[in-house]
Amino acid sequence: MKIWDLYDRNENLTGEDKKRSELKSIPDICIFLLAMLEIAFECVVPRYFTINIGSGSTVAATLNAIILLALGLGFYLGNLKSPCETSSRNFSRLLLIGAVSVALVPVIEVFFFRFVTRFFFKYNLLISIFGALLLAAPSCFLFGFIVAKLIFQELDQHSINQFKNFGKIILLIAIGRIFGSLTTGFFLLPTLGTKISNLVIALILLLMSFIFGNFSKTRFYLVVMSIILLSFDGGRFLFHSWNPAVYADFDSEYARMQLVQFFVNEQGKTQQVTGIKSDSGTESFAGTHDREFIAPYNYYYDLPKYYFKNYARCLLIGGAGYTYPTYFYDQSENLNMKMDVVEIDPKMTEVAKKYFGLKSTLEKIRERNSLKIFHEDGRYYLNRCESSQYDAILLDAFKGKDILQHLITSQAVREMHRVLKTNGVVIVNVISALNGKDSELAERAFAAFRNCFDEVKIFKVNQRIPKNISQNLMIVAIKGKIDPDLSRQESMQAMLSSEVEFQTQSNPIDDEFI
Repeated sequence: MKIWDLYDRNENLTGEDKKRSELKSIPDICIFLLAMLEIAFECVVPRYFTINIGSGSTVAATLNAIILLALGLGFYLGNLKSPCETSSRNFSRLLLIGAVSVALVPVIEVFFFRFVTRFFFKYNLLISIFGALLLAAPSCFLFGFIVAKLIFQELDQHSINQFKNFGKIILLIAIGRIFGSLTTGFFLLPTLGTKISNLVIALILLLMSFIFGNFSKTRFYLVVMSIILLSFDGGRFLFHSWNPAVYADFDSEYARMQLVQFFVNEQGKTQQVTGIKSDSGTESFAGTHDREFIAPYNYYYDLPKYYFKNYARCLLIGGAGYTYPTYFYDQSENLNMKMDVVEIDPKMTEVAKKYFGLKSTLEKIRERNSLKIFHEDGRYYLNRCESSQYDAILLDAFKGKDILQHLITSQAVREMHRVLKTNGVVIVNVISALNGKDSELAERAFAAFRNCFDEVKIFKVNQRIPKNISQNLMIVAIKGKIDPDLSRQESMQAMLSSEVEFQTQSNPIDDEFI
């Protein structure tokens, strides 16, 4: 088949014969491209949701269900009429509508998540449904509709050997989706970001529409392209106008993130704060100018200095903005202490160097080689780490507001126990209530550590928050015997006195159920 043999230009054909021959040979590359663009769009769309309402199972399941429903409905309706009734110009119009539909997604995001979430902020399921219907469903429906037209036009042109041709089409779709998924995940999103990736998909669809239109109406397509580019810039302008706290918006291969700056009042002192917003939660926030801690839970990671006089080496899982390592090495007494930081996302490390003072910290301790950074999953690092390496393990690995549960399962806790020296401690930050319906995470994490460690404590960071409200809780699990440095007791008394009694009959989290 000639890939670009789209039209039969025989002027002698008239009427129905000319109409039937207009799409004499649908090019394989069109089916491949549409499959690639459809899966690329599926990869891009969830990032509009995660940064606004998170990526919980409810959000992901709802979005996937509506995307599949829209694709299926489009595919079904696309095959209702006889394929021969579809001309190349009709394909061109459908592709044009698809391009505009994709291009409008960033604009719809701004309006939808600004206004709708204000009224339904407690109902993630409703927000997920309406958001998916507005942002994802129209474009996915059109993808399914157009692909159906192309497939059955192809089968109609090769009716003698339909089954063989159908197998080839399925293979093309599979290869297109694989290529689109890899291209989007490894290049488009990490390099260009969510919104520019969205723009690229729209422009490719517009180009395909122009080709199917036999390269006619050039001025019209230039106008449409200009409108698409203006909507892109207009969407960005509206977003930053309505979200002045967002200083920068960027993507990595793992997530879409925003750098936010806002003012807080702590103990009568107002100061500007910089933080990283990812998956609807703000993390690693510190003073914009002095890098002073804003989140009090960070100070609890100093407790190993009190528990063990010979505290010399620790592992931090979850670097994010690297606020704790920066604070840690700002204290001269710690300059020779060893810290290994495991942060899965290299982009986070770049952001920390640029905005959170990590670059100057690394320069300060360069000759001592005190701080080592590993870009990998924390669980993978624990599994491959040699035994008895650390005096302390500090766990602060979150996706938005939720701790990564594969790091606090029974199996992960056993790995932490193995990696610690004979006497050591694990300190984990969790966001949970102490009792009531929101206490399940604290109870199950506590149970996992209690089954493996000699002593487990829970510290309540903010005494003003009621126990039945989700808040920062610090789980401290001790292996062996402590050898306290009593000279530090007075300076850490406020933290030590925040320990609360805690009992649970819950079962620990298990790898098989996450």
